Amino acid sequence: MAAGCRKDIPQLNRPEDYYISGSFTGTFEMFWSGMNHNYVFWEIDTTDWDRVYDEYYAKFRALDTIAEDIADKKEKAKRYYCEMTAGLADGHYTIVFQDSSAFSPSSARLRPYATPRLWSQYRTEFFNICDSRLIDKEVYIKDNFIVVTGYIPVNGGVIPYFFWSNFYIIQNIAADESGQLSEIINNFFDRMIRRSDVKGIILDVRGNSGGNAVEPGMILGRLIGKDEEIIMAYTKRKNGEGRLDYTPWIPFRVLSLSDSPGITVPAVILTDMNSVSCSELTVMGIRNLPAGNGIQIGKTTYGGNGKLTYNAVENGGQFSTVVMFNGLTPEYQQIKLVYTSSEMTKAAFDGKCYEGKGIPPNMDVALDIVKYQDGTDTQLERAVQYITTGN
Repeated sequence: MAAGCRKDIPQLNRPEDYYISGSFTGTFEMFWSGMNHNYVFWEIDTTDWDRVYDEYYAKFRALDTIAEDIADKKEKAKRYYCEMTAGLADGHYTIVFQDSSAFSPSSARLRPYATPRLWSQYRTEFFNICDSRLIDKEVYIKDNFIVVTGYIPVNGGVIPYFFWSNFYIIQNIAADESGQLSEIINNFFDRMIRRSDVKGIILDVRGNSGGNAVEPGMILGRLIGKDEEIIMAYTKRKNGEGRLDYTPWIPFRVLSLSDSPGITVPAVILTDMNSVSCSELTVMGIRNLPAGNGIQIGKTTYGGNGKLTYNAVENGGQFSTVVMFNGLTPEYQQIKLVYTSSEMTKAAFDGKCYEGKGIPPNMDVALDIVKYQDGTDTQLERAVQYITTGN
């Protein structure tokens, strides 16, 4: 047993360390090796990465040997990179090329099923519904960062409602010299949800693109009592060169940030296919609230919930294949950045990994866009019905 102990996690090689030669083939091998050792989803991914090498090595080798215009070679190489990664599970995965174009397998797969991002594509309708449905409404807008809070009145009480467009609350509070945003957020968590006539609460992350990984805990920690905690998810990362060299699953705990009793009324989180990353982590937390009162209503989320950082930090994740010569980047080195997760995450509420799939709701409710344009949000109304009737 002592022989099997390891004092520290070995430092993985960077893709640049696999540099072989100045060629399309050499760059492909750097990319393949970087993915082989740094990609964290090989345990669940169905892509045969060895087959990818066997098939595409010959294609890149041909680019180095055939007489063809360099621009045509670069376009072929770009197409090959897109083809070989098209089935990857990582919902965040994006290849950014030297010309700043990019390819995201998940975006490509979901494009035929795309639904509107309500607060941007139907902005007028979104605010009209907020105006008609909420009392004591408060709004903060700074570019594409939006927060809306208020009460939905129901028989015998109210339902506090909280919408925010991304998880950059901390950053925006710091930039808000007026203090308005901080006041709105604190009012929701310290006063609105603590009223004695609250029948339930609604958190709306439809269209929420994610952001700072600290903030799901900041939201969830203010919904639970001072002696409570939430195990939101479990995470693991790479700890060796092998594809399946992982750390054990580590609990992703959220501790209480409140001195008040925890929320025991129904806590609904509204989702759609544009709810991604930190939005999905928040869904995991809501569905594992200690009181068992959390529920997800709407549509399945996007399916990209792994943590993002550089491979030098967590031995897995983002990397580049660029090796500069005399301050210049050769034309065959096309990949500026491979944007990929550094940790794999599974939900605590059921122990499943939803990367590349999205989290299906407890109640699957479609948005009727015609009714939405006429002022009725069918997903929001279903949440109100659940809170007021229990079904």
